[in-house]
Amino acid sequence: MGFMASNMNKPIHSRYYEEDTVTDEDWSTAAASATITASATPHSKGSWTAVIDSAPFDVGAIVLILTTANAQSGTDTAQLCDIGLGAASSEVAIVKNLPCGQNIFGVGNSTATGPTTLPISIPQGERISMRAQATQASDDSEVLMFLYEAGQYPSWQYAEMLGVDLAASSIVAGAGGSWEELESSIPYDFDAFMPFNDSNSLGGNQSAWNVGIGAASSEVQIWPAKDSAGASHAMGIRTSTQANESVDQIWPSWPVMVPLRAGDRLAIRENSGTRNPTCGLLGLAGRAA
Repeated sequence: MGFMASNMNKPIHSRYYEEDTVTDEDWSTAAASATITASATPHSKGSWTAVIDSAPFDVGAIVLILTTANAQSGTDTAQLCDIGLGAASSEVAIVKNLPCGQNIFGVGNSTATGPTTLPISIPQGERISMRAQATQASDDSEVLMFLYEAGQYPSWQYAEMLGVDLAASSIVAGAGGSWEELESSIPYDFDAFMPFNDSNSLGGNQSAWNVGIGAASSEVQIWPAKDSAGASHAMGIRTSTQANESVDQIWPSWPVMVPLRAGDRLAIRENSGTRNPTCGLLGLAGRAA
């Protein structure tokens, strides 16, 4: 909270790195912002844009706040973003296909998303960039990025959103009452995952989900595990009651320490409510701390 109070009143400019980082006991933070412009070709990744030219310390977590630079009321402005490291023209993606478009907080709504915490490890000195693909040609998003020093959180070297449709620049599956496929074959081994929502279909309600693996009609629930009383405590989301809902809460908000194995079929279902929200899982690989 010390960082937020002392820094949020300072101007943050595009591609501006806040040199005067804040130290509170044994951890440090830094912030920067940028405008990310998608490709002029819909559903194709655009050019990389530097957000932070040099990480000021070893990073253990990134917090993103996203807004829409150009609100388009009534228009599908789905986007997928990558975060990459490396010199210009040599960037390597370490976070792939994170939903970052206008539809994650309501079509036609230009308010910001709630903070999204990514437990990603980044070495000191690395250049941090982002790129995007979008439904609308050359669509923009404003990103505010906070860095948190390593050693305070468990962190990973790589993250990828599971369940995305690259041809639609969005998450593909709605979590209805029956199992719906996220991935026919998980591409890599992941140590853990985080839930993610890509719709505003809840209308001020909440939805809870299960995660399963296995062939169609033979899925085995792997999350949530049942407690000693046999009750299942699902992950889920709750939205506000505004006309263009933002996602107020996703739980759990930190990684679920259940591994996902390459080659397994991955599915999701809604176990309470009938809102059919569009849900995905951010797979985390390469435990760094």
